[in-house]
Amino acid sequence: MKKFLSAILIFLLCAACFLPSSLAAEVPTIIVNGKALDCGNVAPFMEQDEVMVPVYPLAEALGFKVEAWDSTTTFVHDTVYDIQLMVRLHNDRPYMHFGGGGRSIDNRVPPMQIGNQVYVPLRPFADAFDYMVEWDENTKTATLINKTDTPYFAGKEADTTYSVLNDRLFISLPEGAALETAHYGGLMGASVDAEYEAIFVLSGNAQTILVNVSEEYAYSTGDIEEDAALYVADINAREAHYLKNTMATPIRLHDAVALLPPSASAAADADMVYVTGALARAADDTLLYVGIYADKKAMLYPEDCRRLAEQITRSVEAGPRALNVDGRTVDMGGFTIDVAPGYIPKLYMGPDFEVWYFIKPVTIDEAESTFGIYLGSWASYDDTEKPFRTEKDRVLGREIVWRIDKDNAAEVLIRTRTQGWDTQMHIFASPATDADWETMREMARSLQGETEATDEVKRQGTNNLTAIVIWSVSGLLLAAVFLAVLLLIRKQRRRKELAIC
Repeated sequence: MKKFLSAILIFLLCAACFLPSSLAAEVPTIIVNGKALDCGNVAPFMEQDEVMVPVYPLAEALGFKVEAWDSTTTFVHDTVYDIQLMVRLHNDRPYMHFGGGGRSIDNRVPPMQIGNQVYVPLRPFADAFDYMVEWDENTKTATLINKTDTPYFAGKEADTTYSVLNDRLFISLPEGAALETAHYGGLMGASVDAEYEAIFVLSGNAQTILVNVSEEYAYSTGDIEEDAALYVADINAREAHYLKNTMATPIRLHDAVALLPPSASAAADADMVYVTGALARAADDTLLYVGIYADKKAMLYPEDCRRLAEQITRSVEAGPRALNVDGRTVDMGGFTIDVAPGYIPKLYMGPDFEVWYFIKPVTIDEAESTFGIYLGSWASYDDTEKPFRTEKDRVLGREIVWRIDKDNAAEVLIRTRTQGWDTQMHIFASPATDADWETMREMARSLQGETEATDEVKRQGTNNLTAIVIWSVSGLLLAAVFLAVLLLIRKQRRRKELAIC
């Protein structure tokens, strides 16, 4: 009997050597939604002061979807808020990270696999899905608390004045609002020139409100309520297909600001919900848009969001700075262009391209004229389709042909080189009048840049001509040799015939 007990003791001691050192300690309790987490025949354990929890029962208790991609990769997906976490179990470096990128995750204690169970560190995992962990050392209990259980914007006041776009507007926001200086979205993930658009971020308890202020590049008709009605009609026409950020009839707040409330058809389940907004008239009679958006978690408390949003919109005041509509030369990185008076340059930048718009402000009820230049490493449109009509011109020292459609929208693709890189230059124009078209052509003609582009075209032409000459001469020489051989053969045959005779 003593030998049998000794054998059991030795077996248990040996087994302990192959398990995490903390399994011998007290098993932690995990509280999720007020109940102890049922992990079945597996159990949480402590590892380097971090609670390690089997991912399947934890994720299922939180209502998340778990999917094993392969033997080393597991995805955990919060389908309500579209948060996805990837757990990788590579032998050399196991880790967790967001499936779509974004926030970083603390991988000080990495995930691990024991048997057929994947274990994740509780605190970083919970934080990824916007949960907090309260730890009771006495009872070894970890309680998960949803950050959104506490409304962040309740009681927040728009009590601090901010200058927006270098004194174009003044607006009141809660203290601590963060100005996002580089943001992405819209045109192929491009970042917007911070001189003409600003986004303030209000965030806490996993709840976010964004305040977007942007230039409309339009003059007021003289009546802010009429401006807002025209603006709403245009926005709703564009958004009607999506039924997301549609607007109701505007309300005049004062002579320079009109409120743009959401319509009844505005979507309440979009990633960022339109709460309210305003159209503001600046000191130079140009218009700016102020839009306030909240994410799904902030909209769990819609009244708090609406109260704060209304405070913000009612605080909007015009600033002293006017838009610069003077003619000027703009450096586009390897190229320069002379911008005509009355036009304003605006830049979008992407990872391997940039798009310059040159906008002519008009009253909000007038037809717009658009002129722009795309510079990138890949062609932004197909220039092989037959145009409605064409016009010849000269740009960057070379002959070009404008391709013009039946609506008078024109474009041309110039393959060039700048700063040692092959560059596609796509110039596009949608003039509202013949005078605008002539102005846009003059701006295109003013383009200057590295001569390498023109020289390359000339070299290609010279090389092509040289090749033609070489092939032509070679052909003539071959023909001459062939004729000489034929004559020699005929001469030899004639000699043989004479000899026979």
